[in-house]
Amino acid sequence: MLKFIESFYQYAPAGTPLSAANSNFNTQWITHGSGAILITEGFEPDSKTLTLSRATTSFGNVERRFETEEDTMIVGWAFQATARATTFRMSTASQTDFLRMEWPREFQIGSDIGTATILLNKKYFVEVKLTKSTGDVVVHVNGYPYLTTNVGAVTEDLVQCFWGWEEVGSPATYVMSHIYFADSSAGKFTDFLGPHKVRSRMVTEALEPGWSPEPPEMNRVDIMSAVPPVNGRYTESDTVGTKDFYKSNTPVDLDEVINGVAVTTLLAKTDIDDQYVALAVSDETTDKLGDDIEVPLQPSYFQTVFETDVEDQDWEPATVEATAFGPVVRPRPVSP
Repeated sequence: MLKFIESFYQYAPAGTPLSAANSNFNTQWITHGSGAILITEGFEPDSKTLTLSRATTSFGNVERRFETEEDTMIVGWAFQATARATTFRMSTASQTDFLRMEWPREFQIGSDIGTATILLNKKYFVEVKLTKSTGDVVVHVNGYPYLTTNVGAVTEDLVQCFWGWEEVGSPATYVMSHIYFADSSAGKFTDFLGPHKVRSRMVTEALEPGWSPEPPEMNRVDIMSAVPPVNGRYTESDTVGTKDFYKSNTPVDLDEVINGVAVTTLLAKTDIDDQYVALAVSDETTDKLGDDIEVPLQPSYFQTVFETDVEDQDWEPATVEATAFGPVVRPRPVSP
């Protein structure tokens, strides 16, 4: 099942350090090193990239953590770089760098070498499929089988993925976007997704009724369409079942094949009481809800991916454009 997609669009304008975005709200991307890590213009319109820099005195890399109880997981991303190095690694709490994708010319994991040279200054789409119980790894590049290897059994559900530079060196940049994470849980996608692009469609219309805006005189669309979000401007509700739904008039090309629609939101609670929210898509008659999210005190980004529409059919461009989306307040769990 497709669990996560990312284009960095909503966090901040191009040119903003990722650390600055994280200082306001938790993007759930963790930065390492002292090198520049900037949100930059996208490979395609309606998306952004992350540019990680290396220099003779500094380097930068980022970490994202993916957790699944399923045996198989897949991570994919688009990238281009100006220098070769080990720019992708996987770890767990007890198994540091159990997978290191070296790049002397071809990609290489351990003694197993890929089938073709990976060129500098050229965009590629890479997918790494890991079967945890056996340690089997299959790598695809641009949708084609590229490398198989074995890294030994992985015993934990939480896997840390690292991209970018791990040491200083000659000046270089690593640019990445269009990240996805999937696992083998029941769903439409349980194997390689292949090259794709992640487009962002920002809010342009608020459906009524919605959650209460803060400050009260603010327009809900203005609150939700700000990039980056503005501290002190939000909508709120404490009533189970209330919805805060929106639409976007950003067009979708008629020839686009849509693998999934993700609803991404920034959530926080204002007191210590348990609060739960689900993200949803809606045809304004029927709502389709994702899993309940336990809302934290610190403002943090959350996402639910819908592989199919409200009627469990494949997404079509017209359906995407007509679909509303947003959060729904959920009941608090009953204490045992």
